[in-house]
Amino acid sequence: MIGEYSEIKNMPNTFACKFVAGLNGDLRVELADKFLNKQVISVFKDEELKNSIDAFFANNLNISETSRNSYMHRNTLLYRLDKIHKITGLNIRNFDDAVTLQIMEILYETTKNLRQ
Repeated sequence: MIGEYSEIKNMPNTFACKFVAGLNGDLRVELADKFLNKQVISVFKDEELKNSIDAFFANNLNISETSRNSYMHRNTLLYRLDKIHKITGLNIRNFDDAVTLQIMEILYETTKNLRQ
């Protein structure tokens, strides 16, 4: 069960991924129902925002590296991060908020087919 997270597209090999993947399916669905609201889900369904989140996480929350490696203008990335903040209330430039959103993303990805 612990290795299950690696089967999810674009999920990093982090403790959060391993932890959530180690939870049984019912508990994951219960947590997803509790913490994933329509606003958060809308961010994960928006391909540009989701790709920006994943790139930002992959580049260790570094704006310059993310924009350079994603071939995205720095201001475009900042605009998207601000948009995510406005929609979710989470400023992922802040480590605690980034971890929270990453766990929410893992919950979303691992339960989206179970909750429809």
